[in-house]
Amino acid sequence: WTRGGITLTVPTIYTQSNIDRFLETAHKASSPTHRWGVSRQLVKIGRELGDLDLHTISLTPGKRRAPFSAKQIATMHSWANSLNTVLKRRNAWALLGLAGGAGLTAAEIMNVRGTDVDQDGDVVFVNVTGVHARRVPVRAAWARVLLRSLEGREDSDELLFRGPRIEEYPPRALQTFLTDHPAPVRPTPSLLRAAWIRHHINNDVPPLVLMHVSGINNFQTLSRHYDHVSAPDIEAYTSLLVTSAVAR
Repeated sequence: WTRGGITLTVPTIYTQSNIDRFLETAHKASSPTHRWGVSRQLVKIGRELGDLDLHTISLTPGKRRAPFSAKQIATMHSWANSLNTVLKRRNAWALLGLAGGAGLTAAEIMNVRGTDVDQDGDVVFVNVTGVHARRVPVRAAWARVLLRSLEGREDSDELLFRGPRIEEYPPRALQTFLTDHPAPVRPTPSLLRAAWIRHHINNDVPPLVLMHVSGINNFQTLSRHYDHVSAPDIEAYTSLLVTSAVAR
């Protein structure tokens, strides 16, 4: 604009080369995950504003962090209960219940409404909408905290997690909430979802079933969660391994 007199329009600013150059300069020292996040946001903005042909940089999966311990999870519950307003506590309970109990992604959490949660006997379900629509049973250990987020609401159809939203990237509200209300152990949706997936792997939930309830499209993505799962007891599967057929 200052040197070439170029008009500042969306197509001239949000080009693939400009985005790539920005990542290589302003975020040269950033982690691969952070660079990928910035790239995703810029590409999303460019596509929304100008219907442009842009592509997010690839993210090379690194070594996943170990799942949360029971003590860390207890700390998260204490943090949620200690927040000083009803709205904040509801947000925290919704985050914990949906990510830790149902394995939802950050983007999916932002779209869940009160009417998407229902109960059949003792089992609580979350009806996920969107691209990976599905019905997910909530882990019993987390169901109560999710139900607490529903208590006392005047509008049963309102969003469970409430806060300022940026149209280009709605999950930013979750990150802002966690930054504004720091917890001793940060309950990020991605790590809570990972812990949920590993719990089910350790409980021998079949991969195809787990892919369905988690909204994962391919086994390669699911296989990344096997880094920290418990070693199986081979003797417990001996009869299954030697029989010619399995009764169904």
